[in-house]
Amino acid sequence: VYGIDSSPVAIKFANIKVQDKNLNVFFQIGSAYNLPYNNDYFDAVVSSDVIEHVQNVDNFLYEINRVTKNDGIIVISTPVRYTETPLDNMHVVEWFPEEFIKLIQSVFQKSFFYQTHALAWTELYLRSRLVRILINILSWIKNPFENQKSAFTYMSLQYSVSKKLNHENTN
Repeated sequence: VYGIDSSPVAIKFANIKVQDKNLNVFFQIGSAYNLPYNNDYFDAVVSSDVIEHVQNVDNFLYEINRVTKNDGIIVISTPVRYTETPLDNMHVVEWFPEEFIKLIQSVFQKSFFYQTHALAWTELYLRSRLVRILINILSWIKNPFENQKSAFTYMSLQYSVSKKLNHENTN
C-alpha cells in the first residue's frame, strides 16, 4: 500500500500511525499532478476526499488513470455539493451528483456511483454529543448507515467505483 500527500506534516503523521505495526505501507511526499509511479503500476487506486482540493482536476484524473493497470479499480470520493460556492473554504470545487457522474465518466467509461448516509445524520452527529455517542455504540453492533433507505433528499458523500478498460489509455 502506498500513500502520497503534498504535506510533509501529513506524511509524518501517517508514518507515526503505522510505525511498529509490521505493515507494508509506504508514505511519501508527492504531487497528485505528477505521481512518482510508473504507468500501469497499481491494481487499485483510492482517492478519498482529495479531488475537491485540486486545482487541475483533469490532470489529477489523468495521473490516476496513468498509474492504474488495465482492468484496475479506481475509487474516488468527494462531498456532495449543495451550494454555488463550496461550503468548505479549503475546497477548490464541489460537484452536484450529476456533475460528478459526468466528470468521472469523461475519463472512466465503466463506472458506478453511490452516495452515503443522509446529510441530516451528519449534522446531528456533529451537533449532538448524545447522537454521536448513540451512533458510535450502535456501530459496534451494526453499521447504522449500511443499506440505508432514506427519505432525506441530501446525502453527505458521493463516490465512484470505476474499472479502467484497456482502451482508456493515458494518451
